[in-house]
Amino acid sequence: MRATIRLRLALVHTLLFLAMTVALVTGIYYLTARSTTASSQDPRSRVERALGLPPGTLTGGRSLPGATPSLPVRPHGPSLRDVATGVQAQTRTELLARLVAFSAALVLAMTILSFVLGWLMAGRSLRPLRRITARAKTISEQNLHEPIALQGPRDELHELADTFDEMLARLDRAFEGQRLFAANASHELRTPLTRIRAKLDVTLAQPNITSDDLEEMASTIRDAVDRSAALIDGLLALARAQGELDRQAVALEDLVRGAIDDRRGSVSERRISLTTSLEPAATSGDPVLLEHLVLNLLENAITHNIEGGSIDIRTETREGMARLHMSNGGARLPPSSVEALFLPLHRGSDDRMMHTGRAGFGLGLAIVKAVTEAHRGRVRATPITDGGLSIDVALPGIDPGGVSQALPSASASRDVKAASR
Repeated sequence: MRATIRLRLALVHTLLFLAMTVALVTGIYYLTARSTTASSQDPRSRVERALGLPPGTLTGGRSLPGATPSLPVRPHGPSLRDVATGVQAQTRTELLARLVAFSAALVLAMTILSFVLGWLMAGRSLRPLRRITARAKTISEQNLHEPIALQGPRDELHELADTFDEMLARLDRAFEGQRLFAANASHELRTPLTRIRAKLDVTLAQPNITSDDLEEMASTIRDAVDRSAALIDGLLALARAQGELDRQAVALEDLVRGAIDDRRGSVSERRISLTTSLEPAATSGDPVLLEHLVLNLLENAITHNIEGGSIDIRTETREGMARLHMSNGGARLPPSSVEALFLPLHRGSDDRMMHTGRAGFGLGLAIVKAVTEAHRGRVRATPITDGGLSIDVALPGIDPGGVSQALPSASASRDVKAASR
């Protein structure tokens, strides 16, 4: 028979009851035995002492003055005192024997009853656990939305069931997000290939292909390949953010300077005014991933800004956290839409993309969130009343004096493709 928790609980309950019962019966036996031993003396001797009579008056040794002895003295054989003592000892032995037999039978019966009651109570107590186990056995990708919804008192098992329901809800959201992500990623990867094939078909279908046609086709193919490469880089950044981190001391202000140098052309092209306040903000993390974070924040601020808009970037260390603040102008955003901006492959509203002729992949802020959470930090986005978005990133800070000088350079930054929203 398998030693289930129910069986073990019933046995523990029975053994505890048996131990306490045996202790109780042993105590009763000891007190009874001691009491009968103390009373084994001839009661007539105690009467003689109580009445102040000379010893032997009632036991056959003496008689009261002027009275006929009530207990004749036997010349041969045991005295009456010896006979009384023997009868009393026999009575005591029989009493203790009956006590032992009765106690043993009672202990046996109560032990059996205790096991039965323990088995029933353990089964009742473990009923919610069996329900949780049964639900766990039926879990699949299709029914993650069905909770246990355990009813009853708010005890430990109820807390376990609630925790299990919360886990199912998180898994359901994760699976749904993965399905949506896979579908969108497939679509995004297919789009450049469709453009390449269409351009090739149109060009090759012409009877007289000129060098200009070939040059136009090559340009279209190159743009599609670059776009596919940028998408793949973004997907790899997301995947890497969920893996092992190569932690080093990193200065966020240096990463910001490198990102600004790398995107200065885009800033000038759109006539965006850029203001910075870069105070020391050191953290421990993966330099490449943190560079992705800064680059994607800046690319997002440029892409979704208005022509001639502004970008404000600040770094500082406050309350033990290395903080990066970046705000930009742009379309007005309802507060309810901000959370969705961090979803992978979510591009936001059409109003937000109306200021750029090139739509992003919807990976920029998803990468920012993934990298921030991988470094145990926090990211928060707040819509600006007049239009635009303000993003604050907080990462665990370290002593600025321990920052390594081997940080990614501006030239290395140019090799990182930012997949913006």
